[in-house]
Amino acid sequence: MAPGYLTQSIGLEYKPVDYFWIRFGAGTIRQTFILDREQYKKDDSPDAIKNYGVSIGKKVRNEVAFQFISNFDKDIMTNINLKVRYMMFANYELLNSFNNIDQRVDLVLTAKVNKYISTSLTGLLIYDRNQDKDAQISQVLAIGIVYKLL
Repeated sequence: MAPGYLTQSIGLEYKPVDYFWIRFGAGTIRQTFILDREQYKKDDSPDAIKNYGVSIGKKVRNEVAFQFISNFDKDIMTNINLKVRYMMFANYELLNSFNNIDQRVDLVLTAKVNKYISTSLTGLLIYDRNQDKDAQISQVLAIGIVYKLL
């Protein structure tokens, strides 16, 4: 766990339809773990990102925050499914700037081409200043062959 995260939240969830819901967590606690001390970043420059917010010599960082999550999961056409998830984590101690709000967007578009072939396009955007000063982006295109044995 370098890093590992554990998040607990108390709040409200609103689900107007089966394919969409939002959750507000006014009492959210997140622990960040750095259990492998070999993974410590020891860059002493003032702008360096250090240990995902965990202090040198410590193993855990506790944060209390407001958390907002929205989720959309729906078949938008025959054999095509779209999943989008947005998460915002706003630490109460650091609410003086929008740059201090952690944000994550996951997008998965899945299509079944025919009986044997399926494909998916996945995108991920993470903005967390405890990990990197810039936004992190990932995208994956996967094509698979499906074969049913039974």
